[in-house]
Amino acid sequence: MYNPYIKRILDFSIALLGLLILNPLLLLVIVGLTFANNGKPFFFSYARVRMARCSKLKFYWE
Repeated sequence: MYNPYIKRILDFSIALLGLLILNPLLLLVIVGLTFANNGKPFFFSYARVRMARCSKLKFYWE
């Protein structure tokens, strides 16, 4: 239906436009979480994964 090259350029352009539009919103969310959580917008937790190793997980809220 579409030329593969045109489709790839169209997909990339739409994704880039979406990131540019949502970037200020994501920045506001991070700033809001920073104020709500005493300066720490992210928190880390450790979980056991395969072969009894510990892995660090990142979360965006507590």
